[in-house]
Amino acid sequence: MIDKILKVLEYFNIKRPEIIIHIGANTGQEVEKYEALNLTGYLVEAIPTIFNTLKEKCSTSSRQYAINACLSDIAGKEISFNVASNGGQSSSIFALGRHAIEYPSIKYTNTIKLTTETVDNLVDSGKIPKSINFMVIDVQGAEILVLKGADKILSSKDLIGLVVEVSVAPLYEGGANFIQVCELLAKFGFFLQNVNFNRHGWADALFLRQWWRIKS
Repeated sequence: MIDKILKVLEYFNIKRPEIIIHIGANTGQEVEKYEALNLTGYLVEAIPTIFNTLKEKCSTSSRQYAINACLSDIAGKEISFNVASNGGQSSSIFALGRHAIEYPSIKYTNTIKLTTETVDNLVDSGKIPKSINFMVIDVQGAEILVLKGADKILSSKDLIGLVVEVSVAPLYEGGANFIQVCELLAKFGFFLQNVNFNRHGWADALFLRQWWRIKS
């Protein structure tokens, strides 16, 4: 995915990002790619057992950093977090909702207690730099919550763009839909550049600043 994004940025003559935060990193499937592309990565995973795998993978790289945090719009709130059967990839703070219809083989296997954190608090505590260039958000319906807790990054001129997993209609019960994400990001000057929904009604959407005003 990151390869395609970099090509889009190059096409529009947009500065290449150097520092990326990936929220919902799971076991770190993107670690080697970020490393190979000389991107400094801050990879965030909520589930402690899965985080251990992510941390081990990051430890073998020179510029990838693992962070164990359940990101939301409010810090310090204890929540019940649902762990999914597919290696945790579909885990969410929300009930499965439409996801159970689209992917009937995927179930929640257990629920754990986690305490929420915000992106802004990660900045304030020095765990991530404010100069993040790019964000990847894959948090299974909680995208709006994460974005609402990230004012400092979204307001920063260093941020080039974001990739956010979005759904035409909420895939998880109580989750955000595509229009809500678009409206929130537009307030910070980010607009949809590309989205290609799959047959289940979700996609990874690319948001950039006003690229149509950039002159080559």
